[in-house]
This record gives sequence, C-alpha cells and structure tokens, in this order.
Amino acid sequence: MDSRITKHVEGTSAYFTVQWSPMIRADRHRLNKTVPSVGGIFELYVQMPNKTLHLVRMARAWYGGLRN
Repeated sequence: MDSRITKHVEGTSAYFTVQWSPMIRADRHRLNKTVPSVGGIFELYVQMPNKTLHLVRMARAWYGGLRN
C-alpha cells in the first residue's frame, strides 16, 4: 500500500491532502495479508442496507497497530 501526503501553501495557510488506500471488505485473513504493520490513520465504515457508507471510527494506529 502506497500512501501519499501532499502539501499546498497559500499565503500563511497550508493545506494537506492524504491519499487513502482503497476500501476493501473487512475480513481478518485479507487484512493480515494487505494491511502493513506500521503506524498511520485508519477509518472504519459500515455499509448500510441502502449501500451508503457510515463512518464508525477514525483514529491513529501506532506501530503494529491496526493489523496486530
């Protein structure tokens, strides 16, 4: 997974853009194969019956965090 953060400065303001990894269906076997054991930011969504996504949690994960 390649994540990128870009910075854009306008005057005295700085704007950061975080490129997220693609959304995947949560499955412990798939997560163990694809999620790196490094720190970062994660978001957890639940897909509602009408196919919309509902944000459940956004937080930091320290080294070894999300996968472990």
